[in-house]
Parts: sequence; C-alpha cells; structure tokens
Amino acid sequence: MKVTAMIPTEQVTDVLCDVCGDSTASECGPEFGTLQAHWGYGSQHDTERYEVHLCESCFFATLAYLRQEHRVNNMFAEDYQPASPEYFGRQDLGLREAMDEFLASTYWCRVTQLIGALQDGRLPDRAAYLAALELLAGRDDLPLPLEPEQATQLELLRGATAAWAANHPVN
Repeated sequence: MKVTAMIPTEQVTDVLCDVCGDSTASECGPEFGTLQAHWGYGSQHDTERYEVHLCESCFFATLAYLRQEHRVNNMFAEDYQPASPEYFGRQDLGLREAMDEFLASTYWCRVTQLIGALQDGRLPDRAAYLAALELLAGRDDLPLPLEPEQATQLELLRGATAAWAANHPVN
C-alpha cells in the first residue's frame, strides 16, 4: 500500500542576474544563462568554482565582449577568422533535438502552471483536472532525461492533483 502526503519542498522560483540584479522569471520559470568554471589540480585557481547567473541581456553583452576579446587576441594571426556574432559559442541542435527540447520545455511549462493552479485552488473544472492527469500519464514519453527538479515537480503535480480530486469528486 502506498501512503502519500503533501510534503513542502524548496524550489527555485526565480534567479536574479548577478550583473544587473534583474529577475529572470518567466511564465514557465526562470530563464537565464550561466557562466561557470571548475578549476582543477595544477591550475592557478586550484579547487575554485565559479557560477554566474546572467539575464538574457547581460548574457549577450558578455558574449559580445568575449567575441571582441577573440578578435583582439587573434587579429594578427595568418589564419584569423572573425567570430560570427550569430554563432560564437552557440550550440546548434539538429531538427530532432530542437523539437525534443521544445516539446520537453513546453511540457514542463504546463506542469509548472498546473501545479500553481492546483495549489492555489485555481483549477475550476474537470477538463483542467484531466489535463493534469494527461500530463502525468505522458511523463514516460519525454524525450529528455528527468532532472531531479523535474522529478520533484511531477511528484508535486501528482500530490496536488490527488488533493484536488479528493475535494472535487469527478463523475
């Protein structure tokens, strides 16, 4: 027999940009870039770790600065090729990978919205309840592996859906 309970968990709801201090919150959760380094044995910064969160504007300003540094450091090399403003540092996904990532992000956006609606009592009808159940049922079809935070979100959705169903009998 399974025993279930609503257990409060701590989740990241926003990330503030470490440069300008702006919120990176969006309808589907924080959207931000990360500049990080983990320096290993033998480096000048042995054992130091850095992680800088950047809003979209500061991220692309930082990227522009790095492109400029690339130009300054390589401009006199015989085989110098300027860094493309559109592709410098960018990792292009193939069509399949891009679609998989889009579908997964859309899924998690909807999960986040439904958790909030269920917990705040803003889920007024049977159709929305069934949408939550459909999201829970479709979790095995996700193209990307679950992150620990995503597994927590599914558990929150499962618990909130069960609590809603207990208070709103569905015919």
